[in-house]
Amino acid sequence: MAGTHKALLKYSALSSKRQQQPHPGNTNLAPTKHSQLALSIPEILEHILIFLNLKDRQTAARFVCKQWYSICKSLTPVPFIWPLCLPHDENQTARGLVHLACNLTIRVFQCKHATERLNSWAAMMRMLSDVILERGQLRLRTLHLLEGVIANLGVQLPQLPLLPYLTTLKVDRENRWDIMYLFTIFKKCPNLEEIVIKPTWTTRYAGDTLSSFMNLREEDALVNNDQVPMTQLRTCILYSMLVTIPALKVFLETCPLLSELILIRMFHFNRVDRRFIQITVRAWTHTASQIGMLGRFC
Repeated sequence: MAGTHKALLKYSALSSKRQQQPHPGNTNLAPTKHSQLALSIPEILEHILIFLNLKDRQTAARFVCKQWYSICKSLTPVPFIWPLCLPHDENQTARGLVHLACNLTIRVFQCKHATERLNSWAAMMRMLSDVILERGQLRLRTLHLLEGVIANLGVQLPQLPLLPYLTTLKVDRENRWDIMYLFTIFKKCPNLEEIVIKPTWTTRYAGDTLSSFMNLREEDALVNNDQVPMTQLRTCILYSMLVTIPALKVFLETCPLLSELILIRMFHFNRVDRRFIQITVRAWTHTASQIGMLGRFC
């Protein structure tokens, strides 16, 4: 472990020195020491995986995660927390660091460091995904996101490789979601069995803007051209989401094995006049076709 610690500190120093080198045309954006270390950790961890044997990876991973937390929590203006949850498995040491990807909790805040943190997040995800696919051992199966995803989803998902082994996705979002974002998720996670989208205790809808939601043309493009059959999805729990009838119909059609659908405090969104109203039990009962559609597919 002493060798691992020494190698990590040596690589951290080299990474910090490299980041301190001047960049042409960019003299006012020099990152702080803490930012340098935090944003270099994915690259450091990738190198640790290269020179460590299977026996030492678990211990090294614990050390790296602990140091990452101690560094990132002091970043301003708000803490950046990414704990790796260790599964309880007697054989996890022998199987290596890949087990750490079984449960992953990520929290990214919208702030002046958001771009750098998203890049660090994407680098870590790419590294973990590559290791998982190369090792052929445990795959990333459960992903729990805690963040203001509505503004970041379009940036995050395109940077990730396909996650064919992901079966559970839970998102604690801070803003109201458009149902069309589910189709974006399905393209990257085609074998989901459970998806849960719910608000956090800090949710504030006052910050929602209509510019965050798709227009009619974007909806038509996703519905008509980018359908991904979700043949494994069985549980779908959605809170406070903006829905349109065409999108809901296509969603149900793409999930033939869906056995549990929970819609709580949904809002019907009219993309033509950009208005939305809350869908209540009374509102649903006045629209026989909508109830019939839910009955046919569920």
